[in-house]
Amino acid sequence: MQHIFLDFEMNQVSRKKNPDTPAPLLHEIVEIGAVKLDSDYRQVGKYSAYVRPRNFPVGPSCTRITGISDETVAGAKELPEALEDFLRWIGEEPARIYAWSDSDKKQLYQECFLKGVWEEKPPKQLRRWIDFQAQPHLPEKRHRRHRGELRRQPAQRRRRRRKLRRPPHPPSRQGGL
Repeated sequence: MQHIFLDFEMNQVSRKKNPDTPAPLLHEIVEIGAVKLDSDYRQVGKYSAYVRPRNFPVGPSCTRITGISDETVAGAKELPEALEDFLRWIGEEPARIYAWSDSDKKQLYQECFLKGVWEEKPPKQLRRWIDFQAQPHLPEKRHRRHRGELRRQPAQRRRRRRKLRRPPHPPSRQGGL
């Protein structure tokens, strides 16, 4: 299993100036950046590619935040071709995609469906996403789960709580009355 840490840079345009544009298209991916790790979490590759936006020129806020301008993306591929290159880079080996939040996954899926890049499901390489922000200690959890500690801990806590709440045992009736 390989691990792909992915980050998109997006061009955001004003909703007020473009009220008829579907919300997902107000943001367009303008850069794909990724790092590939092997199953032992060693870096084995890097990927970076600019993507030419289809609907709007790169806005001043995008340039201010990312340094990406219209000149930067002028010779870049549009999303379908850039995504093909990215999928070739990932390869056929099973992969988990890690992103800082769910927004990258949502943006990619919505933009691809609205632009007709995918007809139904995303490619198999892009189906296993993990919100890295929601998993702050992922390698530790994986390691602890491997040793079985995560499965035992909740049960041990429940037993400990039950012992604390359980009333003392009634006196034994041995010895007859």
